[in-house]
Amino acid sequence: MKLVAAYTVLMSIMLLGCSSQKKNEEGQPPTLSSQSQNVAGVQWSIPANWTKGPEKQMRVGTYLVKGSDDNAEQGECAVFYFGEGQGGNVEANIDRWFAQFENRTNEERKKEEFNGIKVTTVSVQGNYLSPGGPMMESQGTKEKHSLCGAIVEAPGGMVFFKFTGPTPLVDGASKDFRAMLQSLSKSVAG
Repeated sequence: MKLVAAYTVLMSIMLLGCSSQKKNEEGQPPTLSSQSQNVAGVQWSIPANWTKGPEKQMRVGTYLVKGSDDNAEQGECAVFYFGEGQGGNVEANIDRWFAQFENRTNEERKKEEFNGIKVTTVSVQGNYLSPGGPMMESQGTKEKHSLCGAIVEAPGGMVFFKFTGPTPLVDGASKDFRAMLQSLSKSVAG
């Protein structure tokens, strides 16, 4: 009987330790890698658990974000820079991004500043029309998807960060996206 009681106490302590450890891991701030990128007079650090994707036309960078399930669809953060004075104004781009979703919910727009750099952040959920190709036509509707976006007013022009993917994945990686934006700083090169 004493052995059973001691075993029960030991298991309770181990379970409490595991849940405390899990809580601490979840509460940890996102980690940024030593990899950074720059364009238009700003630079940023890439989240450590994101991988650089293949180079694509019209993009400064593409970052792939894996979910917890290896078979699940990945998220993608695309970074665009079209040149000084190019790419349209902030509101027109936000409206275009939101129009890429049907049955939109949770639309948010917010003006912020990170390290002296003005940034407009946005988010939206719904059915993503997944635009692509030279005419940016829908590649098929993807249900229950989200977008976290940022338009950075860099010294050399607007830089656009567009992170899309299944809603649970985007929600889970939103802290990484925000940490990347918080790492923004003015750069000499770029």
